[in-house]
Amino acid sequence: MVLDAAVGAVRPERPAVRFPAFALALAVGLLLAGLGVSALAPWAHAASPAVTGSISGPSDVGESLTANYTVHASGGPAEAPNGTTVGSLVYNATLTGANTTGGSITPASGVLSNGSAKLTLIAPKAAGSLTISVVVTSSYQKVNRSNNLSYSVHIVQPFRLNATLIPATGVTIGPLSLTVTLDGTPVGRIHVPVVTSGSTYPIAFAFIDLTISPGWHTFAISLAAEHGLLTFPGGAQQYTQSFYVIGPAPDYTIWYVAGTVAFVGALFIWSTRVAARRRGRAKK
Repeated sequence: MVLDAAVGAVRPERPAVRFPAFALALAVGLLLAGLGVSALAPWAHAASPAVTGSISGPSDVGESLTANYTVHASGGPAEAPNGTTVGSLVYNATLTGANTTGGSITPASGVLSNGSAKLTLIAPKAAGSLTISVVVTSSYQKVNRSNNLSYSVHIVQPFRLNATLIPATGVTIGPLSLTVTLDGTPVGRIHVPVVTSGSTYPIAFAFIDLTISPGWHTFAISLAAEHGLLTFPGGAQQYTQSFYVIGPAPDYTIWYVAGTVAFVGALFIWSTRVAARRRGRAKK
């Protein structure tokens, strides 16, 4: 009981208000959660960094050949201020160009793992220029930001080597790897899984060199290490294939074709001039 001095009366004492321990813990938890959401809001909803990225890979690819590319990207709502990824980075990839017949880029869409994704290009069947276009989207808490990345690729006509392998009678051989040389310098390898007795195995090799000098050049493959168990047609242990380059043209789409046609044309012009001289002498 408490004596009220103002009125000279006695009033009952009010009991102290007490919160259970679990209620206090719940209140503190809600407060901290609220602070966490408010801390995320500035980058996720208002000031998230721009999405940046790049595409890396070969800029020159042979017709119908395969090349690998890597997409790198970061930023946007998916990236927290401390650099960790809290959302998702996804991409969509397409090919654009005057002629993309036979060409493709795969996977056409997907998720960037640790900020990167691997793409495979199958080049079109015709020489020319094309662009790999990739749209990268960064998302978190229903907030999205995107960026358009692009990479230019020249599709060129490669120098090609084709040959046939023949195993000895009753012999199955493989796997093996054959070294291809160009003018005596190794430029690549051909993997042969197995050549079965009684059958033949075709091999093919494609090579690109936009700086190759004008003139004759020769591919060569040797089977000497197979000790006669594997040969080329006619029992040969070495195979060579030559081609002629008259010089690179300014347009990637015709530089190799132009060299071939020009060389054949030169032979035609030379032969017609010789024939004309012989006819002139006969008239005398």
